[in-house]
Amino acid sequence: MDFTNALQQVLKGIEPVIAKEGFKAVIPEGASKDFPVFEESDKKYVEYEGDKGKIRLVYSNNLLSLLYTDVKADEVDGLDFKIGSQTLFEEETLDDKEIRSLSNIFNEDIEEYFGTKTQARSAKKNIPVSKAAAKSGAMQYDANTLASRLTAAYPDLKEPYKANLEKYGEFYGEEFFVEYAHVIINTIKQKDKQLLKKVFNILNDIYENGSSDVQGLVAVTILGEMDNDPELIATAKEYMSEEMAQPVIYINQYFQTAAGKRKKAKLKNPPPYKPKKEKKPGFFSQMMAASAGQGQPPMPM
Repeated sequence: MDFTNALQQVLKGIEPVIAKEGFKAVIPEGASKDFPVFEESDKKYVEYEGDKGKIRLVYSNNLLSLLYTDVKADEVDGLDFKIGSQTLFEEETLDDKEIRSLSNIFNEDIEEYFGTKTQARSAKKNIPVSKAAAKSGAMQYDANTLASRLTAAYPDLKEPYKANLEKYGEFYGEEFFVEYAHVIINTIKQKDKQLLKKVFNILNDIYENGSSDVQGLVAVTILGEMDNDPELIATAKEYMSEEMAQPVIYINQYFQTAAGKRKKAKLKNPPPYKPKKEKKPGFFSQMMAASAGQGQPPMPM
């Protein structure tokens, strides 16, 4: 499916909800109402206006993002927009099923932010970090962003993700990824090339531009579940960035030691949720330091 056709289908898929919430598309000069796309050097976007604010659907760097604001002024600085759901939007992975799925995700976001679903809306107070903010160094990806991005590849995780937010009032990644890491491990086992490419594009980006906490979730909690299986490691290496591959392989090897097995058993039972506070370097930071030292054995635990 080519880009224009795919984006037209997305716009058609969200149009009923856009209209229900009182928004209308802003038509750029020379564009048609069926494809009202603004084009800038590094992005394309569609903008909707209404009494409740503005909505933008922005395409940049193979990522399609929903942005919204309840500011009603005629001119809104892009930094005032809140980031909703984001998904990879690559021609080779798009089909009718994928388009319907991401249209539904955007529709839920619009209804939650501008509609009457106040409970769901309050659960979304943790806004995912945008790709632009992470790439610029202004912010780092966090666990909430990782989970939000993965729901685009695994729509079945959308409800558990929202339930996690509603349960704790913010995203509790340790519990979520301990429970759902197997979904990604199954993808590696099945060797689904299209899905592997999509998932590891997400994992590589999040790892390379994320906080140490989210790097730990990727390398330890998720990919540590490969259990040093040679076939799984070989498959994952085809898609992992060099930056991520070294610690992932090291952690998998460490988990085969007696100390590593004890530590992994503890990680399987994350501590009860507590509000975030300043903390000392944790397990993953220690593992990173160990893996960086060539020839050093795994640290004792």
